[in-house]
Amino acid sequence: MRLAKERLGGLGVPIGAGSNAYFTEFNRERPPVAELDCVSYSLKPQVDAFDDASLAETLYAQGLTVESARRFCPGLPLCVSPVTLAPRFNPNATGPELEPLVSKTANPPSQSTYPAGMQRQDSASPGALPSQVDVRQMSLFGAGWTAISVKYLALSGLASATYYETSGWRGVMERATGSPLPDLFQSISGAVFPLYHVLADVGEFAGGWVLPLGTSDALRVDGLALEHGGRRRLLVVNLTGEKEKVRIDGLQGPARVKQLDEENVAGAMREPEAFREELGAVVEGEAIALELLPYAMARIDMEEGNG
Repeated sequence: MRLAKERLGGLGVPIGAGSNAYFTEFNRERPPVAELDCVSYSLKPQVDAFDDASLAETLYAQGLTVESARRFCPGLPLCVSPVTLAPRFNPNATGPELEPLVSKTANPPSQSTYPAGMQRQDSASPGALPSQVDVRQMSLFGAGWTAISVKYLALSGLASATYYETSGWRGVMERATGSPLPDLFQSISGAVFPLYHVLADVGEFAGGWVLPLGTSDALRVDGLALEHGGRRRLLVVNLTGEKEKVRIDGLQGPARVKQLDEENVAGAMREPEAFREELGAVVEGEAIALELLPYAMARIDMEEGNG
């Protein structure tokens, strides 16, 4: 780090370090903070458990990693990069990891596990998804998980976070050529994934704030509250595979409500621009009662000055 700052410091570019692995490695081998302008590590929710409920349980803890890092990196900007659903590699491997074999002869996963669940397979077996790929990348659950991840990381005071890749089965949209394993990763060629709309909803409030938002059962329904220039937006997420009735209190004045769920997600993936132009239904009152389908997300936009 001293050599890098000696050679590059005059360019006025911040120089940081950290771990290409996860907070555990970052905490165990702490960087030379006195020499750094920023620090970073990556996050993923899967270690020993892979079901939806276990992934949802990791969301609140993401902010706690930032708080812990701040204790031994005081005053330094903290960056989480990247956030991924599946691990990119095994930081504890003692030798080279096997490259996955791609085959188009695999049997499709059962309807009970796709797309909300995940079948763990040997990544070196013919027809298996690579261990770095999770079918929930293109699911409604993946979208909701991303929204709540943004909530807890932003509320922790994180400087920045990087999510996923741009395209492909670890990205926010599918390539025009489609999935290399269409039987296992049943995406739509050239379409966006549902989590694309989460990042678009957040991006429309760039430069704004993430506000605290309480919930009676964060493992079932949670939400992300955004504010910028007098506008407010709530993303209310059903993290379960069941219908959930939700009451949202504390609103003032009219709001527009639009849901992304199993009934319209295919259209939102194929024609994202048209979906985003839909404003949603107008609702009145200080409280809104919603019924969210499994893994659904509701976007609530309040008029300027309300909320």
